[in-house]
Parts: sequence; C-alpha cells; structure tokens
Amino acid sequence: MKRLFGMGKPTVEAPKPTLGDASKRLEERGNTLDAKIKGFDEKLAKLAQDIKKTRGPAQQRLKQQALQILQQKKAYEGQRNQIGKQQFTVDQIQFTTETMQDTKLQVQAMRDASKGLQQEFKSMKMGDIDKLTDELQGLMEDANDIQEVLAQQFGVPEDLDEDDLAAELDALAAQMETEGDASYLDAALKSNMTPSTSLPARPQGTVVVPQARPQEETTNISELEQQLGL
Repeated sequence: MKRLFGMGKPTVEAPKPTLGDASKRLEERGNTLDAKIKGFDEKLAKLAQDIKKTRGPAQQRLKQQALQILQQKKAYEGQRNQIGKQQFTVDQIQFTTETMQDTKLQVQAMRDASKGLQQEFKSMKMGDIDKLTDELQGLMEDANDIQEVLAQQFGVPEDLDEDDLAAELDALAAQMETEGDASYLDAALKSNMTPSTSLPARPQGTVVVPQARPQEETTNISELEQQLGL
C-alpha cells in the first residue's frame, strides 16, 4: 500500500509558544484597543461640539449617539485593563524565569572558576612565593646600594663650611673686578707666545691679586708678573 499511495508527509510540530510570544501577542491586542479608544474619544469630542450648537430633538439625538459611543468606549477600556493585567503577569513570570536561568549560568560559571582556582593553587606553594619575594627584596636592596656607590663624588672636599663659602665668593668677586681691568694681561700673554726681545709696557695702576686662589693659578700670576717686570 505504501508503494501505491506513498507515505504521508511527516507532521512537523509547531514550536511551542514562549512567554515572550504571549507578551508580544498581548501587547499587540492592547495597541489595537488603544487605537479604538482613541477613535471613540475623537468622535465624542466632535459630538460635544455639535451638541453645543444644536437645540431640541436634534440635540437629544446627538446626546443618545454620544451615550452609545461612551458605553462602547467603557467596554473597550475594561478589555484594555484586563489585557494590561495579563501582560503584566506574563512579563513577571518571564522575568522570574530569565532570572533563574541567569542564576543557573552564574552558578555554573562560579563552579567552573572554583575548580580552575583549585588547580592553580595546587601548582603554587606559599613557601616558594615567600622565598621569591625575599629574593626580589634582596635584589632591590643590592640595586639601591649600587646606585648609591655610583652616585658618590670623588675628589670633592666635604669639610667646607659657610666661612669657606663666603671666602670663595669674595675671591670670585675680586677676580671679576680684576678681569674687568686686565686687558694688559691679554697683550702680555700674546707677547709671551710670540718671540720678542722687548717687554710690554708697564700697566698703569695697581694689579689686584685675588685671595684664596689655588696654588697653580698663583704660580702662573707670579710668573706673569716677572715677565711684566712688576
């Protein structure tokens, strides 16, 4: 028989409705009712204007028409309130369901993370970590010591006080005053570098020799004075 008439088409089960589908359907119905209620309001507003303009039987007829529209509006508003309550209940159930699903995922993720942390802690020992931190601290201290050694200044006197500083500043000031009127020293140095039998002219005035000069600089000035015939 199957060969003659063939096999019937397999029935495909329709997907089961979800809470989201139910909420969406209720929302669509609610929007439809809202549109109808809005239309009734527009009709009532127009009838209210017409009632004010008419008198007698015509006015009574408009009032009866407005009363019927108002009754229909109240009926639709009752249906809209019921649909709103139903949609609220469905949304609450959907929210609770999704919350439980999210909680399940969170618990599973936390369980997996706990297993991973346990495996990681097994591969680490507190003693090794303490030893490592001690070694790092020792290396940092050694590095600081090396930096302090490299930062030392060699050949710099450390026993200077404020009196030495004042004397040095006075000597520098005297030197600057002397250099301001020592053009003849440049000429003497040039003549010293160029062979000549004659000596430069004796400078006018008194040469001020700065105090507290190093030994080498004092010797050079003495030799220069000898050459100048001072």
